[in-house]
Amino acid sequence: MKTFSFFSAIALATTLNVAPVHAATDVYVVTGVPSGEFLNMRSGAGTGNAITGRIPFNGQGVVTTGEEKKVNGTIWAKVYSNGVGGWVNKQYLLPEGKQATVTPAKPAKPAVTPRKATPAKPAAPITTLTPRAITPRAIIVPPIKVPSYITLPKPAEK
Repeated sequence: MKTFSFFSAIALATTLNVAPVHAATDVYVVTGVPSGEFLNMRSGAGTGNAITGRIPFNGQGVVTTGEEKKVNGTIWAKVYSNGVGGWVNKQYLLPEGKQATVTPAKPAKPAVTPRKATPAKPAAPITTLTPRAITPRAIIVPPIKVPSYITLPKPAEK
């Protein structure tokens, strides 16, 4: 019998860890979602599940089924909104009749991420140059063929 009670205790402990938390069925409004954005409803509790629907930032009449699950410290509630069901993070639900808060929309991110300025590397030390004679070089221009319709200037008389 000790073996049976040991396995019963493990089964009970496992059941307590994954068993859903039940809450009363209520009507909620969406809160804490930035203006213009949506609260995602998912196929299961947790962000790793597929999105089944979206509730607007000012959504009202969100009905809970009373079924809740805790995933990684976050409570998820099974809800229905406009005929679509799914799971939402309960922190974004406020019982209807209480003051809802609307978070302002996030400012757009700049197209270019600013970076910290890095100091310029020190230049190589300047060495003193000694002047030297510069010899002019002759520029050799290859002969060009001048079209016949162009009249060349006459050479200057000496």
